[in-house]
Amino acid sequence: MSVPSSSSIIVELIYPRNCASIFAMAPLLTLWVNPAGNRYSFHWEHRAKRGMIHRCDNAPDFPSLGTAPKHFHNGSEFQVEESGLSDHLETALREFLNFVRAKLAEFGA
Repeated sequence: MSVPSSSSIIVELIYPRNCASIFAMAPLLTLWVNPAGNRYSFHWEHRAKRGMIHRCDNAPDFPSLGTAPKHFHNGSEFQVEESGLSDHLETALREFLNFVRAKLAEFGA
C-alpha cells in the first residue's frame, strides 16, 4: 500500500440502511493510516445498533500484551486482547474487513 507522505489516510464508510436517527448515521467504519504507513487504526463502530465497537490498532497503549503494540478492542474500549492481524498493512486491512463481514453475517445484517 502506497501511503502519501504529506497526510494521513482516513476513510469513513457510513452504513445507512435502517438508520432512524442522526446518531445511528455516525460513521461506522473508520480506517486510518499515518503518512509513514507504520501506524494504523481500523475501527468498526456499531454502538447505536449493538452497543459494540471493534478496533485493531498499533498505538503503544497496551505494552503488556504479547502482540504489542498491536492490539484488538473486542466489543468495547475496555475489552482489549492480543491482535491476530498480519504485520503487513494491506493484509491486516483485508483481515479486519473480513472480520467485519463475518460478524455482520453472524448478526444477520
